[in-house]
Amino acid sequence: MKKKIFIGLVLLAFLAVGIFLRGDKALEYEGYDVMKGTVSDYFEEDGTIKYKKDSNIVSRVSGLVTSVYFAEGDTVTEGSVLMEIDSSDIELKIKGLEEKIKALGYQYKDALNPVDKAEIENLEELLKQAENTFADAKKDYDRNKNLFERGAVSSVELENSKSSYDNAQSQVNIANSQLKLGRVRISRYKEKELLSNIDAMEFELENLKLTRDYHKVKAPFTGVLVEKKSDANDFVNIGQTVFEMVDKNEIVIESEILSKYYEDIEIGTDVELEINEHIINGHVSKIYPKANEKVSDLGISQKRILVEIEADEKVDEFIINQEIDIKFFTIRENDVLRVAKSAVFDINGQDYVFLVKEGVSTLKTISLGTEGNKYYTVLEGLSESDKIIRYPDKELEENIKIELIYTEDLDEY
Repeated sequence: MKKKIFIGLVLLAFLAVGIFLRGDKALEYEGYDVMKGTVSDYFEEDGTIKYKKDSNIVSRVSGLVTSVYFAEGDTVTEGSVLMEIDSSDIELKIKGLEEKIKALGYQYKDALNPVDKAEIENLEELLKQAENTFADAKKDYDRNKNLFERGAVSSVELENSKSSYDNAQSQVNIANSQLKLGRVRISRYKEKELLSNIDAMEFELENLKLTRDYHKVKAPFTGVLVEKKSDANDFVNIGQTVFEMVDKNEIVIESEILSKYYEDIEIGTDVELEINEHIINGHVSKIYPKANEKVSDLGISQKRILVEIEADEKVDEFIINQEIDIKFFTIRENDVLRVAKSAVFDINGQDYVFLVKEGVSTLKTISLGTEGNKYYTVLEGLSESDKIIRYPDKELEENIKIELIYTEDLDEY
């Protein structure tokens, strides 16, 4: 009996010593200093760098490439002539039409004056010659058309005979008009008719000159030629791509986000881009209205929406089609007093933290605002530089001696 009493007294003594030692020794807890910063929440997606402005430059005419003035990788300014396509045929048409306009102008002037009998006979002879030439040209054109259908002549020969036919028809019309005007003094109606014909031909001439300009392939904007698809002596068709070019000064980032985030973003939503280990701020510039079915790397079918992002600062080094990491901020409040979420706990619906003052724990009531990914905004109860305990456990009470240690770095968000 005395032995049990003795053992009990020893245990009590050890317990008393333990209590004394614990009461004298500070408990270690992870510490956090209250400060201002950013409170945010975000989701992460991959993105791809694209050129904002690119172009497939196509030929607007068919023909043989006569000259190419730039190579792949060259920087060109807007309006630079990149290549020329043979325009000899259209040059002939322009020259012919200019001569017709000039002839009609002479007709108009001559029609205002009376014409003598000898001149009438001369005009009749000119009309007869024009009709004979037209008959020969028509016979030649009809023959070539039949031969072309059987593959016996080329399209160039057919086109030449068609051009001769059209010119001969025009000469007949001109000769006929001259004869009619020579026989009678020009009437007000005929005067208007002549002037109208001249106007129509001048309009056609302007269209021909515009078409001639299409034979010069020009750069639509200032940029870099990334691919040349045709060389000198190549034949190109209407609509055929002859160059690809981009504007290297402007890029856009494309990302396909899960459809569940559609309501969380809008035009202007802040993003962070990680490009070549550099963090660059940006914003959402375009949201496409249609969700597309995509299969993830794990084989899961997902609805995703394409968005475009623009960087808020110049990106000096990048690779087109390079994949980058993107943070889309659904909440972002800057320069606010904040507290780590890991320091906050709830008692009966009220938020608390353990504040450490002069090395002793104190229970502190606080009022919180916005909840972010790792922080709350503080409305009441804390001030900058207050020292609080992170990861409080059930053993922690008020008025306990505390030693704060700072071993874990909280990142910005």
